Amino acid sequence: MKIGQQKSVLDPQLGGVSTVEPGAHGAERPAEGTSDTVRVSDVARALARLMAQPPAADPTREAQLTALRGAIERGQYQPDLHGVARRLLTEVFGPLTAV
Repeated sequence: MKIGQQKSVLDPQLGGVSTVEPGAHGAERPAEGTSDTVRVSDVARALARLMAQPPAADPTREAQLTALRGAIERGQYQPDLHGVARRLLTEVFGPLTAV
């Protein structure tokens, strides 16, 4: 292996490839003849499994999306622009204005 070459690690339990970069997170190189070990918690494994699963289908949301797509295709979709702006500003600045 060449100096500076990135190494890829495939962990089937986590479901993906991650890249190991030299010096990442302030890590020092191990002394020659030693090895590194990584311990992955049960919580991290469970989270990785959950993230790998597709989201559950929501029939109500699917019906709303189908209706919205139809209105857009027919040119009949007319959003309340003031309502959209108000909601956007509330979501962005709401935490700043909370008392």
